[in-house]
Amino acid sequence: MAYAMDWKKIIILFALLLAPLALANCGLPAENNSAASTVGPKGPTFPSKLYFDLTVSSIVIQSGGSVQITVRVWDSNGNMAGGVPVHASGTGKWATPTTSTGIDGMAHGFLEITGGAGTVAYITITVEDSSLTIPVQVIAGTSAK
Repeated sequence: MAYAMDWKKIIILFALLLAPLALANCGLPAENNSAASTVGPKGPTFPSKLYFDLTVSSIVIQSGGSVQITVRVWDSNGNMAGGVPVHASGTGKWATPTTSTGIDGMAHGFLEITGGAGTVAYITITVEDSSLTIPVQVIAGTSAK
């Protein structure tokens, strides 16, 4: 009986195997099924020695949908850095590709995804001489009835 599993281990194993399937749709539209994702921090930049990270609202988005981008910038002492130019590039249509951080050290933007289903949109943020890139999976949209 060295290889026998008791019923508790079987139930836990079963729950772990089924959890991703149970949470996959949860009744939400596809663009809301994905958690936000953050890359970074990156730094220090040159010449200001700043650090920054990039967060997207979702790493899976419907074709033609939009994703919110948030960039946080801070100095080497951990103080949020306002007035820092932030340049965004990537697959899609940007409302404002270049902006600056507010006094809170944050910059926000939206990218309308133009890639077709099954593609990956790459979003790149540049602060001074450094860049961060995050991929966003594009899926087929659902039609409203």
